[in-house]
Amino acid sequence: MAHPARKNIVTSLGLKIILQRPTLASLLGCVVSEWSLLEQELIFLYATLMGRYLPTFEGYSLPLHPVGLQIFDAIETNHTRMELLRKLANYVLDESPLMAEVEAKTIPAIRQAAKKRNKLVHGNWGISGEYPDALIYSPVFGEKLVFLEKDFDDAITEIENARRLLIDLKVKIEQYFKDNP
Repeated sequence: MAHPARKNIVTSLGLKIILQRPTLASLLGCVVSEWSLLEQELIFLYATLMGRYLPTFEGYSLPLHPVGLQIFDAIETNHTRMELLRKLANYVLDESPLMAEVEAKTIPAIRQAAKKRNKLVHGNWGISGEYPDALIYSPVFGEKLVFLEKDFDDAITEIENARRLLIDLKVKIEQYFKDNP
C-alpha cells in the first residue's frame, strides 16, 4: 500500500487540488463507484435472505423482500450492516454450511475492503511537487502517506473481490433455497 512521505514535505491542499493529478483523482472516484456496486450486492443479498419465506413461483427467480431492501438501504454504517447480515444469515442459514462461508470469508472480506475504502474516501488529499505521480494523504495526526496509482488499483481490486464473493454467495444461497424449500 502507500508509503510514508518524506518528513516536512510541502503539500498543497484545497478545493479540487487533486484534479491536478487527473488519473489518480479518477481512481479515487472509482473507489467510490466500486464500493457502491458492492453495497448494491450486499442489499440484494440481505433482501434474498429476508425473502426466504416469501412465496416462490416456478420459472421465476427467488423473491427479494421489499422491506429487506428498504431496511438495509436505510442503515448507514458498515458495522451495523454486517451485524444485521450476520444475524439474519444465522437465522435463515442455521443448518447450512453456507453460514460458515458468511462468517469466515464474506464478512471479513467486506470489512477489510471497507477499511481501505474508508481511509481513501475520508482522507485529506493533497499534492506535492516532490511526488508528481502521487496524491498525498495528509491526516490531521500522523505522518503523510504517498499514494501511487497502484495503491488505488489495489483498493479497487480488493473491493471488487469482496463484491464477487457476495455475488457467488448469493448464487449459492439461491440454490440452497431451491434445494431446501
